[in-house]
Amino acid sequence: MRSIKRFLLISLISIICLGGLFTAFANYRDSQEQVEELFDAELAQMARMLQSLLASQMKRTNLDHLQDALVYEDYALDEKEEAGLSDGEEYTPLGHKYEKKLAFQVWSESGKLLIQTQSASQDLTRHQAGFNSDKVDGESWRTFTLFDENLRIWIQVAQQEDVRSELTAEIAEHAIWPSLLLIPIILLGVSWAVTRALRPLSTISRELKQRDYANLQTLDDANYPSELSILVDAINDLFQRLQATSDRERQFTADAAHELRTPLAGVKVHLQNAQEMAQSEPVSDCLRKALRGLDRLIHMVEQLLQLSRLDHERALSDAQPVQIDMLCQDILRESQPLIEEKNIRAEFNADGCAPIQGNPAALSILLRNLVDNALRYSPKDSQITLHVKNKTLVIEDQGPGIPPEQRQQAMERFHRGKQQNEIGSGLGLSICQRIADLHRAHMSLDERQDHQPGLRVQISFP
Repeated sequence: MRSIKRFLLISLISIICLGGLFTAFANYRDSQEQVEELFDAELAQMARMLQSLLASQMKRTNLDHLQDALVYEDYALDEKEEAGLSDGEEYTPLGHKYEKKLAFQVWSESGKLLIQTQSASQDLTRHQAGFNSDKVDGESWRTFTLFDENLRIWIQVAQQEDVRSELTAEIAEHAIWPSLLLIPIILLGVSWAVTRALRPLSTISRELKQRDYANLQTLDDANYPSELSILVDAINDLFQRLQATSDRERQFTADAAHELRTPLAGVKVHLQNAQEMAQSEPVSDCLRKALRGLDRLIHMVEQLLQLSRLDHERALSDAQPVQIDMLCQDILRESQPLIEEKNIRAEFNADGCAPIQGNPAALSILLRNLVDNALRYSPKDSQITLHVKNKTLVIEDQGPGIPPEQRQQAMERFHRGKQQNEIGSGLGLSICQRIADLHRAHMSLDERQDHQPGLRVQISFP
């Protein structure tokens, strides 16, 4: 199943990461170019400062004295001292470790070398005026050459490329590190924002999941962002159409069941009279079958009326403390004719019964349906058991039972199992389930715990 949240997070994080990496790379390259230009500008400035100093010096003396001044004792560090210098300890009492990577040379117009620093190499090429790159003894140098028209000399200032590259890389890295460190913070912010933006969808889903099938109230669109108004409006429109259809169906069922009660009662009276006046056994047998079918129809009409009344209930009405054990005994007394007819042994056990909050009339319908089912589907000379403990009711019979794969369907309306010999409409368990829902009770169908044939119905009240 596709996830909008996962899609948004992956897409936004990918875009931000790619954009951040591209920006960091672009900044890195731009920083390198800017730093390279700055170093080139410094070379040019050093060459012009040297030009000014040489012009002043040559007015007072010759360049030999200046060359003597450029000769100094080498202060090279040994390997141990060089290894001991950290990145922040590049300075020493004698100078800087990068000082030897800078050099300058001065030639006469004829090409004679006049002066140079100790770090300058004799192999540095005297290029034409401007910036150039040179390679001497495996070392790359960046040079700037200047020709003085008045002094008729060439001035060349040089810097090793490795120190330029090292410093350029350090400056560029320091420039892009803040951007790279900002990416995780942005990703966390995006994740929070996406989760926060999709929270109304989770709210709608949670609200719909918590509803039962009979709750078709419209959603309050004021609680959701305007972007979800189309979805909320569509859901509300569906609820309204379902509510209208359900109301018409219930009204039709109630009207039809109510209108059928009187005619069916009249037909039953006529059939009973005809059975009493029947002269032959075949006619009496036909009338007996007709009465049996009529009883089934009357039973279904009564259950339809019960279900219609229950469907209109949105919540439990007339709730009061009810002793479920006393109610069970009353229902068993009402069912005594059927118990005697089938010679069924009905056992009732009560253990620490606690009163429950419920509607006595609805609970009577629930118990009557469950006991009636147990008696109808149990064979003759069998046994049913009612057990009440605290707020839990258990009814067991010795009938054919319900296969596990059909137990959920058995509580749907008009569903009947393979056992069709007994009068039934397939509404009894659905009525019981509806009453249990109104009482916030849990109803389950299982096999008997002693592994004998039969059905075990358990209802746990809150």
